[in-house]
Amino acid sequence: MPATILDPLVRSALRERLLSLRADSPARWGSMDAPRMLCHVGDAMSQAIGELELADQSTLLFRTLVRWVVIRGPRLPKGAPTSPRIVAGTGGTVPAEFAADLARVLDLLDRNAAWPPERPMPPHPAFGPLSHAERGILTWKHLDHHLRQFGA
Repeated sequence: MPATILDPLVRSALRERLLSLRADSPARWGSMDAPRMLCHVGDAMSQAIGELELADQSTLLFRTLVRWVVIRGPRLPKGAPTSPRIVAGTGGTVPAEFAADLARVLDLLDRNAAWPPERPMPPHPAFGPLSHAERGILTWKHLDHHLRQFGA
């Protein structure tokens, strides 16, 4: 079974990795710095629980094949496209104080995991409607991807 934020042990490990980040943690790839990355993953988790509305950018291909590959496949690829609305500084949340941005992400992690499974989550902007279990896996993959980006 894939890792998911719905598993308390997985969530605890993610928390430890997040807490190991510093504002000056160097990126191994990509153009984001650690503060922007925190805002980016926070915005993605805000969208998942309906606190940030993003336009539907899904296509049949993304709602079917790409969705299946991303959720069921191995790691997320480096450089995968994302919505400009969740890119810090170009539409997404602008980094403020690192500790506050980190606290926001930790809070959002817990609130995403606590979402009632019987309550539908807002549709993903690229993949459309996802089950609670699929969101748990996708959120883990997204966080893991960016934590690996910063060696955490």
